[in-house]
Amino acid sequence: MVHDFEDYKASFFRATLLAQPDSSATFALFTDAFDTAIGAALQQHVCDAWQPLAFYSHKLSPTQQKCSPYDRELLSMYEAIKYFRHMVEGRHFVIFTDHIPLTYTFQQRRDKCSLRKFCHLEFIGQLCNDFRHVSVEENVVTDALSRANSAMTPLYYHALASSRDQDAELQDVLKNGSARRLEGVHIPTKDVNNYCDTSTPQTRPFITTPFRRQVFDTLHGLSHPVANATVKLVSQRFVWPGVGKD
Repeated sequence: MVHDFEDYKASFFRATLLAQPDSSATFALFTDAFDTAIGAALQQHVCDAWQPLAFYSHKLSPTQQKCSPYDRELLSMYEAIKYFRHMVEGRHFVIFTDHIPLTYTFQQRRDKCSLRKFCHLEFIGQLCNDFRHVSVEENVVTDALSRANSAMTPLYYHALASSRDQDAELQDVLKNGSARRLEGVHIPTKDVNNYCDTSTPQTRPFITTPFRRQVFDTLHGLSHPVANATVKLVSQRFVWPGVGKD
């Protein structure tokens, strides 16, 4: 058990430790974009493994958030290269993206591009034209960086408690009963009482209608899992009619 714990600590340490740049190593820029932010990781390939050199994350402006997924992914490349220019200029490096259409960018006709897209491509092309696809599973670092804002969205339990008397579905469950055992539970860390399902080992707060979208977006935004996995994440932590059934 102690040996496993030490291995875990060593793995965690290696995963988060930034490496010193190696002039003989292959450099790569991993980029990703989400609805509200972009992320990038500069890494080098040494001993058949990628080593992180530096990270970058940037929140998108309201105007940038309205861009298409393609334009946001291209923007993530553009901003990342600007940020890491002092480390990549004058040497060959690869850009990895999980957005497949971007790998064909330089095969498209430039006269079909918008002015903004043309400017981004012109700048990127001065430093790199080697775009390669990487699966979402292998791009988890930049995926997390681009979703940091979603991961930190808080759930305001006092507002949740204030909405329970106006929530028709909660009042119907309390009046007519259900398979769940809803009880008023005091949450010490929040100094508030909320109705929670106590029929399972993990107490799960009942989420009223105004807060369900926030809960879904927060958990789904962590790693963008498929539908069944998202439902499982939600049902393990919260309940409302149709979700968290036993």
